[in-house]
Amino acid sequence: MLDSVDIALVESGFTNTLFKKRVTGFDSRFYEFFYEIHNFHRTGTLTGGSVLRRILYASAAWHVIKTNPLFGVGYGDLPAAMNQFYDIRKIDLPQAYRFLPHNQYLTVWASAGIFGLIIFILSFTLPFFSSESFHAFPVKYFWVIVMVSMLFEDTMLTHIGISFVAVFSALFIFGCNFKATLGSVHEVR
Repeated sequence: MLDSVDIALVESGFTNTLFKKRVTGFDSRFYEFFYEIHNFHRTGTLTGGSVLRRILYASAAWHVIKTNPLFGVGYGDLPAAMNQFYDIRKIDLPQAYRFLPHNQYLTVWASAGIFGLIIFILSFTLPFFSSESFHAFPVKYFWVIVMVSMLFEDTMLTHIGISFVAVFSALFIFGCNFKATLGSVHEVR
């Protein structure tokens, strides 16, 4: 029989008794992740959470990279190449859940090859390292945020990601002279 606490948990979306003691935090997230793995092994479907699907997307991209390491398959053919991986492996993943790798580096490598990946990385590192303002904390911080965000999302494939990178890159590389700004602050004191 369900008590009032159980009913409140069910109404909040927590349908497992394990969440009764710890509703939030890492415990519930780990449980959900292991349940995804268990459900995938039991049923072969990946319609639940996103962590296991992201691992699958990365595996599909890695398969495409291994088959075309130097020049990739081209950005337009990347979804078809990843779908071919799902079909060969007989992975029951609905078309609505078949996305790109959610890793900008894997996406570029699979679509443009290792040469494209090198050019992509150099295009982000050289302008920052060659600018005078790179030694300022905000510029380094921005650069780290962008490079790390590309590990977990296709940052440069969304309008918000492109806008964020373009505006702040232009500002930090061409617009701000942090040495002059910091120097004037110290002169006032």
